[in-house]
Amino acid sequence: MDTSEQPEDAPEESSDNPQPEDPSSQDHAPESNVETSSETTAEQSADELPEDVELTPELLDEEAQRNDFVIRGLVLLLAIICGCMTIADTEVLLQAKIGDYLAGHGILPGSTDLFSATANGAEWLNRTWLWDILLSAIHTIAGPIGWTVLTVVCSAAIFKLLLESRHPAAPSWWPSVCIALSLPVCFSQLVPTSSLMTLLGTATTLWLVWQYRLGRCEKKIWLLCLLFLFWTNCDERAFFGLVILLTYGIGEFIGSMVGTQGFVDSSERRTYWLVTGACVLVSMVGPYGWNQLLAPFELYGVTDPAFRDYYQMSVQYLRPHQPLWAGHLFELPTAAGLLLAAIALVTMFMNREKLDGGDIALWVGVMALCVIARRELAPASFVFAVIAGWNGQNWYLSRGSVSETVTQSDVLLSRGGRLVTALAMLAFGIFVLSLRFQAADGRYPGFGLTQSLRTEIDGLRDALDGSFDEKPFNFRPREGDIIIWLSQQPFIDSRLGLYRDVGKGKNLAKLHDEVRYALLSPSEGDAKQGKPNIWKAAFNEYGITHVVPRLSDPDPAYFVHFDMLTSPDWRMTKLNAVASVFYRASGEDELSKKISEFLKSQSLDFMQMAFGDKAEILSPEQERTTWGRRKSRYEQGLIGGHEDISPALARAKHYLVHLELAETRGPRLSPEAAIAFAYLAIRGANETLADAPNNVDAYRTLGLAYRYLGLWEARVAQATRATPLTRLRLYETLAALGQAVTIDPAQAQTHLVLSEIYLQNGKLDLALNSLNNYLKTSGETVPTVANAASESGSALSGEKDQQPLQKPTSPQEQRLLLRDKLQEQMDLLNDQIAQALANNAPVMALAQGAWQQGATLKALEIMERDPIEYRKNPDYRRFHAMLLMEAARPAEAYAELSELLDEVPLYGVGRTDPRLEPFVLATLGLGQYSRVTELCNGGVQDIWEVGLRSAMNTFPLVGPRNNSRPVIVDHGLAVLSTLGRTSNEMAKLQTFAAVSELEAGRIEEAQELFTKVIENSPNTGYALLAAFYYQLLAQKPYELELKQKPLLDADDPFVQAAEPAKQETPVKESAEKTPPSNEESEQEKPQPSEGTPVEAPAP
Repeated sequence: MDTSEQPEDAPEESSDNPQPEDPSSQDHAPESNVETSSETTAEQSADELPEDVELTPELLDEEAQRNDFVIRGLVLLLAIICGCMTIADTEVLLQAKIGDYLAGHGILPGSTDLFSATANGAEWLNRTWLWDILLSAIHTIAGPIGWTVLTVVCSAAIFKLLLESRHPAAPSWWPSVCIALSLPVCFSQLVPTSSLMTLLGTATTLWLVWQYRLGRCEKKIWLLCLLFLFWTNCDERAFFGLVILLTYGIGEFIGSMVGTQGFVDSSERRTYWLVTGACVLVSMVGPYGWNQLLAPFELYGVTDPAFRDYYQMSVQYLRPHQPLWAGHLFELPTAAGLLLAAIALVTMFMNREKLDGGDIALWVGVMALCVIARRELAPASFVFAVIAGWNGQNWYLSRGSVSETVTQSDVLLSRGGRLVTALAMLAFGIFVLSLRFQAADGRYPGFGLTQSLRTEIDGLRDALDGSFDEKPFNFRPREGDIIIWLSQQPFIDSRLGLYRDVGKGKNLAKLHDEVRYALLSPSEGDAKQGKPNIWKAAFNEYGITHVVPRLSDPDPAYFVHFDMLTSPDWRMTKLNAVASVFYRASGEDELSKKISEFLKSQSLDFMQMAFGDKAEILSPEQERTTWGRRKSRYEQGLIGGHEDISPALARAKHYLVHLELAETRGPRLSPEAAIAFAYLAIRGANETLADAPNNVDAYRTLGLAYRYLGLWEARVAQATRATPLTRLRLYETLAALGQAVTIDPAQAQTHLVLSEIYLQNGKLDLALNSLNNYLKTSGETVPTVANAASESGSALSGEKDQQPLQKPTSPQEQRLLLRDKLQEQMDLLNDQIAQALANNAPVMALAQGAWQQGATLKALEIMERDPIEYRKNPDYRRFHAMLLMEAARPAEAYAELSELLDEVPLYGVGRTDPRLEPFVLATLGLGQYSRVTELCNGGVQDIWEVGLRSAMNTFPLVGPRNNSRPVIVDHGLAVLSTLGRTSNEMAKLQTFAAVSELEAGRIEEAQELFTKVIENSPNTGYALLAAFYYQLLAQKPYELELKQKPLLDADDPFVQAAEPAKQETPVKESAEKTPPSNEESEQEKPQPSEGTPVEAPAP
């Protein structure tokens, strides 16, 4: 039945129906009849539901058109998403700054460079001058956000024009798919530089040409002249549009001679060639005239070789300038571009009967440009997509009339294919938003500049502020762009084509590379390093007085920084999150004397930054309130995320590297400087965690800073006979590193550090567990001889066979051998524990015994076999919490201690509460310094009251007497014993509070607390440590004569005594040497019977 006639038949059928009766005639109808009629009507309504309309080809086609409209909308949405990205490319800053200069100096550009310290005056044709002015104007109006808006608008316009470059009589599904495939190819060039104009110009050219082929714009084709007038003065790659016009015209002309012409008649062809010739002439209208046409020769013959010669490695800066055949063909942008090229070839073959010769020539022409430089694959992908879509549509239309019936395969293809296409586009959008697909420059969704680029700009601005002159030596071209943005003149910037040949055979790009290596220390492996005659000659020629080593992520150049730091030719004046600044400190000429006078006013005092007025204060409101947590699968998989390194964390990592390299090859540090670096690193990490409590890098930096602080405090304690805070620093380290591995269990190096710490403290099963985690996450394996561990003796005990089977020759082999030996010892211990449990040994006593044998995890396992039993005893619960702290599970320990404190008041119980110190340590792990100070002050007051009460109990005539000594003697001995015990306990808590305040940067409060320790407990080891810290804070020694060894004796070889041990392992995997043997005082160490873990000595 023909469904199209149903609407006409319906009225005829309804006209034969009887008209409804007058309502008044129904007034006397029986009620039963009314009910029966209602039931009948309802049944009829249910039976008369409309049947499914038969699906015809016309209806299916209408449905396909609606779906195609949605797919085109999705393509535009993806284009907007890809354009709505933050800006990480420094070339935008360079072009905008040049635009600022042009806008203030007559608009039109000159032919020489004015922005660098070395190429100043060299010939340089700025073919992007109009785009530079546009960027400058947008920045003046809307700032960097305006650049992102420009990218979004241009991206939407580009893909709208591409979607319109199709045959209107055929479905747009196939062209939409091809155009969507070009998105990952051009994504890296959707930035507000002149490359955006390349894409926009290409899309506009294709749209006008295709509209002309359809006969829709016989006059609009002349708009190409206006396009090229603007394009040529905005973009040095405007020749790409001329290639499109010329290759298509040539191919179409050849095709017309063999019967495959694209134009209807010769008049259309004549008009096309007139427009093409006019576009060539218009391209020479500009400041440089016919030189505009030389742009491709300079780009491919000068600029691209300059990049290849300078970088000489396959990095992100080099890829666009490499030829297509230079590898990396399976990267997504390149693979997608080549796939589009192949699809275009296939569709042209399918449409060979009606193939336009211009399409073949156009494909060949743009592919030739791609072979020369991979960069051209982005605009070429537009050409491939349009060719593929056009020929695919023509092939579809050439199949003839559609069928009169709809088959199941037709429905499946029409609906299912479009559904899959839409889902694929949505998936790509999610990948872009969640950073699963990301450009090489690190862009992410948002407006304006990326956080890392803003940090870099602010850091270089701070580094160059108040400099001697405006000619710094930068180590990377990217930094040169930023230096120009900051109105100074770099040695080199990203215009490498300019620096390759500045006349008289000078290659400044090559000279820059030679100077970079010459500034380093001599090396046997690289003959280019350590040649001062090279850098001195270059700096003297161009008047360079200072250098700016790069310290920004990724891959900060610490080797440059430390080589210059140890060189007598240079003096460091600044160190921030992005860079350090070094001035020339040698020379006898007039310039050197001026620099020496300038340096007298430049000071970089880390002691003031750590312990003086310049210290950054962490307010109580900034202190952490939550523990680090691992991201959920939803956050990891769907949302993704981007985490920039904050300036505070970047500085903290710099300080930490100074501490790390001081243990290996870096400059030696005095104890004062080392401790200052440690506290600066701690504060920087805490400042970051205040805003990003799940920053794994900040937790790792914090933990390593605590580790080095404990090491240097132990060295100070050895030299001054003070009491080190070994236990405090250990638990702070474990708390921070434990949170790092909680957030990201794949942190291999953190697991390795934990295994080293546990091994040094005799925690065998924890060391084994961390070592296994490291081997699992790093995938580190080396060939080893079977049973080598059991046959070569015990690494822990130092025992070896007379002839070991295999001697470890690498750190990897040593770790695997250590793993096997630890496993052997733990297997033996587990057997003993299993036997004891079989003999019904007391569970709690067995747990303490396992812990004393270095098996913390086993002790936890034993206690948690019967949680009800251990939770009955507060001492056992405290012991369990301390085990959790040892196992780097601080959040669980804090929760258990908090619950324990809620049950019984902490103060006023008539004795020193053993829960106080564990809770203080756990609170320090959370970074709540104000709370720690409050707890310690309350504990000091409680200790004093308990001590006073004990002394009063020995007063004459008070309490029973059980000996014959005089009353006054008993009373005196009791008072002395009480005062001695309480003095040490009070000094410990006050020291804890003081270092807590010091970590928070509250210098005055810390100094006051250290003073109390010295005055109230002068004969304790804590007083000596407090005196050392007091001298750092007050910049003068405390005026108190102590019986112990004086601090910082002029005749004492302090530096030699505290000299760090050298290591042979790399910095990133270096194990901290065991600090000098300085055990804590017996008063500080809780006894095992109290249920508090202590550090067992290494076997």
